[in-house]
Amino acid sequence: MSATYSLSIGEILTRDEIHQRLGGSKQSYLPTKNGIVVCGCFDANLNKRAPREIDVGNGPIVVATALKLANEQGVIPVFLKKATNKWEFAGKFKAVEFSTNPDDIFAYSNRRTDAVGVLFLQEVDDAYLASLSLNVDDQFAIEGNISLRQHLVRERSQYLSALKKSEAIEKNGWLVCEACGFSSQNLPPAISSGAFETHHIVPLSKAMSEIKTRINDLSLLCANCHRMIHKTSPLLSINDFSQLLSREIV
Repeated sequence: MSATYSLSIGEILTRDEIHQRLGGSKQSYLPTKNGIVVCGCFDANLNKRAPREIDVGNGPIVVATALKLANEQGVIPVFLKKATNKWEFAGKFKAVEFSTNPDDIFAYSNRRTDAVGVLFLQEVDDAYLASLSLNVDDQFAIEGNISLRQHLVRERSQYLSALKKSEAIEKNGWLVCEACGFSSQNLPPAISSGAFETHHIVPLSKAMSEIKTRINDLSLLCANCHRMIHKTSPLLSINDFSQLLSREIV
């Protein structure tokens, strides 16, 4: 991968030159080599918010590749098409989430008409790449700031959420709800990750300012349980909520 990072921002390459340096298909917008995504080649006319949001079309291979990249928190060099066979290096980006949530897909009217998901990318630098050797339990993100997005919401880290899912897949082979035991094992790949969400054990709504959230401060819940547990008042622990679900109706 050393050739990957010898690229200069703004450098223009052809698809043949990208292939020579990195390998992978000359046609795919997520070329792979030995099962690993080696880069992203995106047409900004089709992806209006590239390189940070990529509209994923409905091809099964494309969907599976985007999901795998997000689950593995893959870091790839990204190229944007500037003209016929002219691709500009835009930087190194980490996949943080692949969402099939309709709220994300239809957040903008000019998404690709065949989009079935959105791949969220985040630019990284050499300091981040050097930090990848850290133990996963040492990873953290600053959360809890209040930001304005039509209304006030608590900022949450997509990075930690994706990392929590990736850790679960590496450990168990699939995602499992910590409350009801529902598993992603038998779900279609296109929706398996999106069916699960990360739950803050201590609600961010209780934070008075920024807080440091570590991966062990999060639980993994299916979307249904996540919504239900937030209907409890006071908020139940995962264990108490799980017991509530398991009670027989008499």
